[in-house]
Amino acid sequence: MSAASSPPPSAVPVRKGFRMPRVTMERVALLLFASAVVTHFIVGDTQQPSAAEQRAMAEQYIAKLDPSLQPMARAKLNESLARQAAETVAPKPTPVAEREATPADRAYNRAQWEPMLRKGHAAQKAFDDYVDAELAAKCPKVHEIARYGSGWIYEMPTLSNSWVRASNSADLDVEVLGPSYEPKDGRYNFDFSKMRLTFDKAKISAVIASQCAELKRLGASFYAGIDPLIAKKDFDAAYKFERKAQLGVDPLNKKLDAVITEQNPATAAAFTLALMNGKRIK
Repeated sequence: MSAASSPPPSAVPVRKGFRMPRVTMERVALLLFASAVVTHFIVGDTQQPSAAEQRAMAEQYIAKLDPSLQPMARAKLNESLARQAAETVAPKPTPVAEREATPADRAYNRAQWEPMLRKGHAAQKAFDDYVDAELAAKCPKVHEIARYGSGWIYEMPTLSNSWVRASNSADLDVEVLGPSYEPKDGRYNFDFSKMRLTFDKAKISAVIASQCAELKRLGASFYAGIDPLIAKKDFDAAYKFERKAQLGVDPLNKKLDAVITEQNPATAAAFTLALMNGKRIK
């Protein structure tokens, strides 16, 4: 065999490319049939034709199919027309007449929600003030665990003090929050039993005390590690040390946040849910 001879068929490389998924002839035909009928009846026509007209038009499409597929397509047509006929004769639900709350309804509703909204704001504000005071009394302040120099600073963060807080005033809540969620279509009874107006001061104080003490311990280790690096003017190493040391505060914040989230009354959220799930009585 010469060098120019063709390789045997088994040696010819097979080119691998995209292969269409295997689709049966019946599926293709039925999909085309369904698409044509839906397009004609729903998109093309502004008015729905009668069942007889639909059958006549559909038969035109069926006649174009392979004879072996026509019984299957006709069965689908009969099923579709039967379902449509059942939907046509089914009684339609009587629409509920829309009603607008009267001044008396609004007064009835507000007499329930306004006192609870004010109590909720007071509870949330008491929680915010208590946690802030505990953190201020027991934890290092922002920028307190730090080393400063000419154009540089290395520091440890303090504990997080971020949670859902009370608005600026109860009057603002009454003016904005209440009317925004109050139903406008009638008289309601509201269930405010899920609004928690108290919190466990001892539990909050304990977790703040423990996590602030741990932060102070981390601060002492921070000074012990960063000071020799600053003395050697190894600022690159000092930066890396600072970044690594700051990661130690994350577990402290997680423990604190877990208790804060548990004890936070979060009264605004509970209040809005109560208004949204009120029971209409008139």
